[in-house]
Amino acid sequence: MNKKIIKRIVEEFYSLDITTKTRERNYVEARAMYYKIVRDNTKLSLEVIGKSVNRNHATVLHGIKTLSNWIDTERTIKARYLLLKDQIEEIKSIASNRNLIKEVDQDLLLEYTNLNRRHKELLKENINLAKDLNKLREEHSKREQFYSKYGFIN
Repeated sequence: MNKKIIKRIVEEFYSLDITTKTRERNYVEARAMYYKIVRDNTKLSLEVIGKSVNRNHATVLHGIKTLSNWIDTERTIKARYLLLKDQIEEIKSIASNRNLIKEVDQDLLLEYTNLNRRHKELLKENINLAKDLNKLREEHSKREQFYSKYGFIN
């Protein structure tokens, strides 16, 4: 999962820019959600997560701990967190399915390439067999003319 996608989802959910420098509760909550979701869904360091919203690693760590306490004590925050988490999981599932489709597409492309190559080989073989058949017909026709001429056949 990409931190930019997570950031966009959180910002759309809260209808605000989480990089805004303010201590208003809704911004703090949104950033904390972002920190936790990014931490849970990526291998990014606290420092990288913080830099993506103009904060430091200590702020990210504090935000994650604070959010955990809020989730344990406040139903509305827990509900928001679960909604965001579900959205992220849905997007991950879609991305996974797209990757599966890409793999299937690659398998189909490989199979198509092999079938196309085999088709060309068979066309060449068919052309060669048609030439051989024409030669045999010509030889047969010459023999029949010979046999007719000398009375071996009526």
